[in-house]
Amino acid sequence: MQQLWSALSTLSLLQWTILAIIWLGTNVLIYGAFAKWIFRRQWRLYRNLKRPVIVLIPTMNSGQMIPGGEMKSEIQLLKTNKLLNIAEEPQEYRTFNPSEKHCVVVIGYKPGMEGLPDILSRVKSNHVPLIVYTYGNNAVGGSDKKLLDEYPYTLLANFPLTLLNQIFSTVASYPYDRK
Repeated sequence: MQQLWSALSTLSLLQWTILAIIWLGTNVLIYGAFAKWIFRRQWRLYRNLKRPVIVLIPTMNSGQMIPGGEMKSEIQLLKTNKLLNIAEEPQEYRTFNPSEKHCVVVIGYKPGMEGLPDILSRVKSNHVPLIVYTYGNNAVGGSDKKLLDEYPYTLLANFPLTLLNQIFSTVASYPYDRK
């Protein structure tokens, strides 16, 4: 009887040891996979926050500034945020040339802007998200709306805080390394 009890105790100890090793290994795999997932998201955010955001302002057909279309308060909000890398001074929308280094293109929208198809084709060719800022009474409609709807990475923002939110959400989630 003593030998039987000793054999059962040894077997039980062996079973518990194996069970503990399996439990520990499973937890290491699960927590390791979770940590890798978190790290990849944070690394993407870190890389994307270093990429510049380009802001395009609307102008009249003659190239002159539209009164009230300078987007000064919005640009100031973006620059004082300190998280985003606002590339350079705002550019006139017809003269910009996006590159793959840009993380987001923000364009101030005015109804009847000429050259919108050209802008959209340049943005599409570089797979850069486009945020259309429709401040004031400048709602997108008609043929411009249809044109912008053709590009799946177009977002609309109509208030400064919405603009900031759209930019940060895009920078935090858009995978720029895929084509």
